[in-house]
Amino acid sequence: VRAFDVSKVANVTQFNYDWPVNELDYASNVINLYKHLRTDITTFNKSSRLFIPDDELKKIWHQRVTNITKGLKVGICWRSGKKSLARNLQYADISEWGPILNERGVTFFSLMYDECEDEIVEAKELFNCDIITFDDLDYKNDLEAVFALTHQMDIVISANSAPASFAGVLGIPTIMPARDRGWDMLGTDHMAMVPNMIPIIQKEKGNWEPVMKEASDRLQNFISQKNC
Repeated sequence: VRAFDVSKVANVTQFNYDWPVNELDYASNVINLYKHLRTDITTFNKSSRLFIPDDELKKIWHQRVTNITKGLKVGICWRSGKKSLARNLQYADISEWGPILNERGVTFFSLMYDECEDEIVEAKELFNCDIITFDDLDYKNDLEAVFALTHQMDIVISANSAPASFAGVLGIPTIMPARDRGWDMLGTDHMAMVPNMIPIIQKEKGNWEPVMKEASDRLQNFISQKNC
């Protein structure tokens, strides 16, 4: 398994390798494995728990999270770390998360890997909502710890970004507000490759209100089921 970087120079996509390509006999993108291993949609109807965090890190983060939790633990991420005019259309602004962040009796944990302190302050001012972050955690680079933290969540609500995928492969119920249907849904109503990731798609472009309302309803249903 080898990594490569992709960049654009003068609007031309370039693939950059730091290893000698000519040493290989064959090469294939990892996603091409699907055409050999998952040849029918029914082969995707399986548990999506693909990753298990380190046991010691699980114990550490279980204690840290439990000590400050009231009610269910809800991990949230409202945008990607990459920003542009086009990408920003894919994410609801933190000010539009009211239906979710107004929920009481739960504890919200930020899973954002980008600087977001101003947005957390904004959420507090708008919704009187505390979103917990851990200042000593490198959310972008210390992935083993991030997986261990994410594993403590009862449910995750995240934009289509890395934190949603992390929760998905850990088998955590994941609600994903989204602007468009993705090719990786493969014609289903969920992320076919990671079935516990449930996208909520905009019916009217640019209108996040019904999306966030549905996400809030799903969160409330989840809380009700857990409290039964």
